[in-house]
Amino acid sequence: MKYFLVALLLSTSVVHAQFGDTLKVMSYNLLFYGVNTSFCTTGNNNVNTKNGHFQTIFQHTQPDVLGVQEMGGVSSSVGFLQNVLNTNGVTSWSRAPYTNTNSSSLVSLLYYNTAKLALDAHFPITTPGRDIILYRLYHKTIQPQNDTIFIYFAVMHLKAGSSPSDEAQRGQEAQQLMQFLSNMEFNGNLVIMGDFNVNSSSEASYQQFTNATNLGIRLYDPVNRPGTWGNNSSFADLHTQAPTISGNGCSSGGGMDDRFDQLMINSRVRDDSALVAYVPGSYLVVGNDGIRFNGAVNSPSNQQVPPVVANALAIASDHLPVTIKLAVRLAGDVSVAVSKIERPTLGFSTLNQEMMAIWCEARLPHQVSLRLRNLEGKIVASHEFQVESNFSTQISLQGLPQGLYLLEWRDEMGWLGAGKMIKQ
Repeated sequence: MKYFLVALLLSTSVVHAQFGDTLKVMSYNLLFYGVNTSFCTTGNNNVNTKNGHFQTIFQHTQPDVLGVQEMGGVSSSVGFLQNVLNTNGVTSWSRAPYTNTNSSSLVSLLYYNTAKLALDAHFPITTPGRDIILYRLYHKTIQPQNDTIFIYFAVMHLKAGSSPSDEAQRGQEAQQLMQFLSNMEFNGNLVIMGDFNVNSSSEASYQQFTNATNLGIRLYDPVNRPGTWGNNSSFADLHTQAPTISGNGCSSGGGMDDRFDQLMINSRVRDDSALVAYVPGSYLVVGNDGIRFNGAVNSPSNQQVPPVVANALAIASDHLPVTIKLAVRLAGDVSVAVSKIERPTLGFSTLNQEMMAIWCEARLPHQVSLRLRNLEGKIVASHEFQVESNFSTQISLQGLPQGLYLLEWRDEMGWLGAGKMIKQ
């Protein structure tokens, strides 16, 4: 049986053919959900009032994966599932295990659509502040040869505040996550989300994410808009706090002027090299139509969401949710890439039991290296190609036992992608 795969390499503009499924991922700070304090009370942060507004928001956005921050105790997390997500005829939402190793009054947590996804594992990461939780989910559609598509999601709420000590703690918290990923030799699909509480891309915590020396865990802003975001009208379309001008004692006011809430992806997701791809242009701050700088989300009339949703966003929390879409490539899907940075595109197929065809296309000359590994990680074949424009060749598979093999390829700039080959 012939096995075919077109491999996507690093590019700045990717055009996708048909995909089997699309997942919408959302991050949302719920503002002291189910927690009463001297300033967040049943009067100005009533959970029943919030539930009605959250129902309106989620009916509009319809996410498949939801990472939340500022969730209260276990009973509150169950109540949110029962009274917000699984309502109005919806029954498919599930909650990941509740973890709180730091005994915080507020935690981060993941909810997911069981019609599409299942939870495989979760890893609480203790930090100097609140726990960061890493979750491993898989798409329920199993690929041929029992190949499972896994996606990792990390949900976090970094230290608030603008003092040097606050920034330093955020850096330590981010470092804990990156060290955990490095220790587990992470090399899969990764999305991180949450309330980062950062004012600029130059902060230590953000640099931990975006300048990681380990390219497998280095993270990327899908909109690629570095800078000083706080109180800067140039980033008005990315601000997530605050949706009202006047706070109520629990919620913050001041209007839209901070980009605290974000979603980031690693290169696997950015480049569609492991069956999951960020959908270009899908990054969205829900309710932010770009004309809200220092203003309220519901006045004047919002150009992105209906009035009922804008009002719900203004009341439910003092943050706006952020969403992205992920394309999941299932059996029979094919993807092609268009690159603005002149990287090569590589593909392969098995011609028969003893030969594999390799083809590569590039607009500029490239040196491409290919390695074939068995499932124990041992390199069983290695080849070098000088690609000028359209290039094709054949590789002998003689002497290799039948089974599944992993292919890795790179050009002179570094590792670019991976794939799988079956010798019958």
